[in-house]
Amino acid sequence: MSHRWIGWTAAGALAVGAIATGIVAAGAASDFNDARDTLGTSRSAIEDAQSKTRLWTAVTLGLGAAAVTVATITIVGGQPSQRAAKASVGVGTAGLRLAGTF
Repeated sequence: MSHRWIGWTAAGALAVGAIATGIVAAGAASDFNDARDTLGTSRSAIEDAQSKTRLWTAVTLGLGAAAVTVATITIVGGQPSQRAAKASVGVGTAGLRLAGTF
């Protein structure tokens, strides 16, 4: 029995996560632009808005890359007994980590 549905489910979930965080990133970018364009906005408020935009953009890119990676592994990978394809995604304070073997 094929276990490819697991890969497609994971890729779909990651893609939905990328879309959701992309929407949040777009909102954060709008807030940043508003803060930057509003006279009297403190520097710290602008930097906070910029930091949130960068964070959500990085998370979006990470989830999108993970979705593509998992989908690729699912497409090119054989049965689990034939190939041991692995992928991992990590999010930390230093950034995103995406690793995989085919």
